[in-house]
Formats: sequence, structure tokens, C-alpha cells
Amino acid sequence: MPRPKGSKNKAAPVAPVKSTPANRTEQGRFQKGVSGNPNGRPAVAMDIRRFARQHTQEAFQKLIDIMRNEDAPIAEQRASAMAIIERGYGKPIQQVGTGGPGAFSDLADAEIEAFILDQASKFVEERSQLN
Repeated sequence: MPRPKGSKNKAAPVAPVKSTPANRTEQGRFQKGVSGNPNGRPAVAMDIRRFARQHTQEAFQKLIDIMRNEDAPIAEQRASAMAIIERGYGKPIQQVGTGGPGAFSDLADAEIEAFILDQASKFVEERSQLN
């Protein structure tokens, strides 16, 4: 149906409504002292954990059976043995190599402090030459 002449019945553009959750700031970050998960862990996670703990003894027995089974593939026997050991003692600590030429681990504390002071004074000198 055509509009009559001179009618100004145009629909105004609708601005998107920006709603911020109550536990967040305008930037979208959590407010200080307010939890991002006020209800805690979901009950399902606790049910699964409870279920798994109820079957721990049976699971360990299965690992022991596989580990002792001479007919089981050696890879399965080894994996079972490792799983038992890791549950009892934890996984082995992995060393990270940080050595190499000029490694600080080979220096005494006084030598490290002297190196840091030397580098800092060089930095200050270079910065003052730039200005």
C-alpha cells in the first residue's frame, strides 16, 4: 500500500543492544573479586571422577594382569608397567638443557652480578648516546 505524500513514517535504524554480564567490566574482563564460574565445577565432572575412583582397584588389577601376561604384546606389558609406576611414583622429571657457550650455571653468583652490571652500564651508555 503506497504511503501518502509527505508522510515521514520511516523506520528508525535499530542500534544493537550491548549487554554486559553482571560479573564483567565494560571491557569484558571479570570484575575483581567476582568468580568467572560462580556455580563451580559441573556435577557431571564430579560424577565421572567418583565413578573412576570406584573402579580404581579393578583398573589396577587389569594393568597388573596385562603386565604379567606372557602372551600379551610386549608393548602392552611395558605400557601397563609404566602406568603402574607413574601412578605410584609420578612421571620422571624431564631435564631441560640450558647450557652451552657462556652458560650461567657454570658461573659463581659474583660473576653473574658483575656480568649483569656490565651489561646494564653498556645499555645506559648506548641510550645516552642516542639522546
